[in-house]
Amino acid sequence: MTTLDVEADGGWLDTKGAPEAVQPRCVSVLCGDGAERPLPEAGRQQITQQVKARAQKGLRVLALARRATPATGTPPPREQGRA
Repeated sequence: MTTLDVEADGGWLDTKGAPEAVQPRCVSVLCGDGAERPLPEAGRQQITQQVKARAQKGLRVLALARRATPATGTPPPREQGRA
């Protein structure tokens, strides 16, 4: 599920969903200290392992992502790059 939240200076596409659907479109990760850092392949594998470990315990995991939009509020095409 994705929502478009428009503000005067632009907006955000906010997405939630299954990690295996959201993660491939991401290029960075928000860390616990609030810093945004690149998401390398090793980081992707670590996330996948954590999701699997929680699923084996019967826990459900949702991924969250966001992407800036231009000031026009028109979101970029889905096919255009990653979040």
